[in-house]
Amino acid sequence: MKTIDFSYFIERYNTGEMDTLEKNWFVKELEGNSKLQQEVLLRKRVDDCLVKHDLTDLRKKLAGLEKSRKEKVAEGDGKKSTIIRFAAAVAVLTLLGILYYLISGRPGDPEKLYQANFVPYVYSGTPRAAVQDNDLSFKAALDVYSNGDYRAATATLGKYLAKNPGKTEAKFLLGVSEMENSNFNNAITIFTGLSENGSNLYLDHSQWYLALCYVKTGNYQEASEKLQAIINSGSYYKSKAKKVLRKIKE
Repeated sequence: MKTIDFSYFIERYNTGEMDTLEKNWFVKELEGNSKLQQEVLLRKRVDDCLVKHDLTDLRKKLAGLEKSRKEKVAEGDGKKSTIIRFAAAVAVLTLLGILYYLISGRPGDPEKLYQANFVPYVYSGTPRAAVQDNDLSFKAALDVYSNGDYRAATATLGKYLAKNPGKTEAKFLLGVSEMENSNFNNAITIFTGLSENGSNLYLDHSQWYLALCYVKTGNYQEASEKLQAIINSGSYYKSKAKKVLRKIKE
C-alpha cells in the first residue's frame, strides 16, 4: 500500500488554501494520528518563526533606507545624482513595503486570523445522547456532521433539538455547523448559551469558538474579552487565545 506524502497537504492546511472537501478529508486524517498532528504543529511553528525573521529583517532594511534618505535630503546639494539616489531609495522602500504587506498581511485582519485558527470540531467516540435516549436521530445528525455536510447537519440537529432541547452535545455541534455555514450570529447565540453554563462538558470548546466568531465578524472588543477570559481560566485553548489576542492588539 502506497504511503501518502502529507507534506503538500500540510502546507495547504496551514496556509488556509484548502477547499471545504479537501479540508474535511485532512481533518479526518488528523484524527487519531498523533504523528501527523505533531508534524502539522511543527511546520506551523517553523513557518511562524520564518515570518517573524523575515519581518525583522525587513524592518531593519526599511529603517536603514529611511535613515539614508534623511541624510541625502539634509545635504541639500541640489545635485542630480542625489535626486536620482533619492528616487531609487523611494522605489526600494515602496517595493519592500509591498513585500512586507504580502508577508505579514494586515495586522489583525479578521479573515486571516479566523482562517489561521478555525478548525471544525472532530467528533470521536460514541454519541452520549444516542446512548442515553436510545434514539438514532442524533446518530443520523452525527453522521452528516462527520461527513462535512454542515447544512444537512444543521437541519438534522435542529430537528433533534426541537424534541431534546436540553442536549448540550447536539447544541455544540449545531454551533460549529453554523460557523461552517457562515451563520455566525446564530453560532454566537448558541455558544454564548453554552459558555454561560459552566457545568457542560463543551465549555472550553464553546468559549474558544465563540471568540473566533467575534474575530470573524470583526467585533474585536468582544473577541478580546472572550480571549482574555480563556487565558485567565487556564483553558485548553489558553496558548492559542494568547496568540490571537496578540494579533488583535498589533
